[in-house]
Amino acid sequence: MWIPDFIAPTVDGGQVRVGGANGTRQVLIYLSPTCKFCVQSMPFIVEMDRFAKTYGDLEVVGLTRTNDFAMAQFVKKYDIKFPVAVVAEDRLVNLLKFGPTPAFLTVDKLGRVSYAKIGMIESSKDAALIMLHAVRTEAVAKAQAPRRLQQ
Repeated sequence: MWIPDFIAPTVDGGQVRVGGANGTRQVLIYLSPTCKFCVQSMPFIVEMDRFAKTYGDLEVVGLTRTNDFAMAQFVKKYDIKFPVAVVAEDRLVNLLKFGPTPAFLTVDKLGRVSYAKIGMIESSKDAALIMLHAVRTEAVAKAQAPRRLQQ
């Protein structure tokens, strides 16, 4: 699965580039303020964002279908520092296969999904596994490349 390159408005009024071959690895998280599993996962999601900020070319981006008061309150309540993109256009919703929340997709620098998890994160170990998939894709690709291409 590939994530198309698009720019989306964020809950806080900004914009964020999502997917595509943008040179940045991303962890995309499908969120909803009414999802009890999203709420229960928030401490671990915040932990994932802290890790991503220390890593460099890795970012966490939330995705939601609604930009309403409930979503704004959700962002504020959990002090979410990462951008939360509003994906309301039906074409994008279908391309992203937007479904159950929470869902976690790790996306490589070319926009390719390398790992997906649907459902609640119940521990730091679950969060670490997702982040491991996010950072390992480049190292695995480099290790598998012929030696002459690595020089």
